[in-house]
Amino acid sequence: MRLSFVVVLLVSLRAFAQEPLPLVAPFTLDVKRTPSGYSKKEKEELQKLFPMLVRGSDAAVPESAKLSSALTELKRQDCEREDECLTQLAKLAGALYGLYVSVDYNTDKHVIAVGRVVRDDGVSMGPAQTVDILKANGAFKDIARDALNQVLTKLAVGKLSPFRPAAPAGLDHPINVVKEPVKDPIRIDAPPPPPPQFEKRTSIGRIIGWVGVGVGAAVGVGGVISFATAPVVRKDGDGNILPGDRLKLAPAQSQQAVGVGLMAGGFGVAAVGAVMVAISKDSETVKTTLVPLPGGGVVLVGGTF
Repeated sequence: MRLSFVVVLLVSLRAFAQEPLPLVAPFTLDVKRTPSGYSKKEKEELQKLFPMLVRGSDAAVPESAKLSSALTELKRQDCEREDECLTQLAKLAGALYGLYVSVDYNTDKHVIAVGRVVRDDGVSMGPAQTVDILKANGAFKDIARDALNQVLTKLAVGKLSPFRPAAPAGLDHPINVVKEPVKDPIRIDAPPPPPPQFEKRTSIGRIIGWVGVGVGAAVGVGGVISFATAPVVRKDGDGNILPGDRLKLAPAQSQQAVGVGLMAGGFGVAAVGAVMVAISKDSETVKTTLVPLPGGGVVLVGGTF
């Protein structure tokens, strides 16, 4: 009776000291191609063997019923390429990791196993691993089992952490920092500036020119009138002045001389004025400018004066 008690105690201590194993949910083994003559039943037996190989790699596997239910509920066949598929499988099976492995037999008689592991939070546990074994004379089932064991070793399935990494301190309950809205400074939009106003300014040269044209023309016309209204001095057939018109000769000559002088001077001044008008140009000057200031603005008037 005393011996039995010691044995039970030793077994209990051993179970207590055993470290927890990572819980891995394997997707159904994907058997792609097999040698000719390899039956469907043998393929199914290899698929049933696969979870046992996972357990043999020092990893825990969910119970058969729970794993089967998770695979049925998953309703996905894209775990070969999509990490999300393995993430969902792990969650449905209550495992920490999802595992996908395929085995293939090519025309060069090579048995190739490929696998990868994804955690239930979507984090990949490393790149996919590949094992390539040349099939000699051995049975495909035995060589496939060897390839599967090797790919599980390369994936380090038994060395996966049985626990999810703890989140950094302070991130479990992040503090939501509420930022007060930044008030925009009061901005007074200045009214758009009025369109520039232009004032046409006549140059002094043109003014003098037009005055010269007017005055000169008037004087010249006066000279024409004076010349035309001078007394007429009659002459005979030999060109001699008639005795009755000799007294008119001096006044007539004097009036005609005045008329010629007025015409020459007046039309000369008019000509000079016309030239001044032609060579002098009018100018345009901007008269208003708006300068925006806080609370309003200032209108400046300027230009060329």
